[in-house]
Amino acid sequence: MPKGLDIGNPTEYKTPSAMRLKSFTADLNMRSLKKDTIIIEEVLIEGPEIIFKMKSLGQNNIKSIIQNAQLSSFQKKEKSSTGTKDLPAKKVVIKKLVVSNGKLGLSSSLVTGTPLNFILPTILLQ
Repeated sequence: MPKGLDIGNPTEYKTPSAMRLKSFTADLNMRSLKKDTIIIEEVLIEGPEIIFKMKSLGQNNIKSIIQNAQLSSFQKKEKSSTGTKDLPAKKVVIKKLVVSNGKLGLSSSLVTGTPLNFILPTILLQ
């Protein structure tokens, strides 16, 4: 079971982390790996924490992380497109998802004062 995942903030944000995760487990149906649809019986996410930092109306840490990841992925795809064939995409089905003990922190340079912190309810999707 992986523990201690930490996704750092881009350098222009003061706090070191944007997202943290205490633990993550997944029960994968191994036989489904050979089929068109991959079946994940259960995913358990424990203690996710998201720290949302807003610099302006259109600029925040989560958006910056997504843009950086997309740029990096695009650059890797350009480098690797030397005539190799892409495999067909597989469908993924998650039968049960549980997210527990989550926290959300919100702060903005647009509004002064104490950051807002929320405790999230347990999420169960089946």
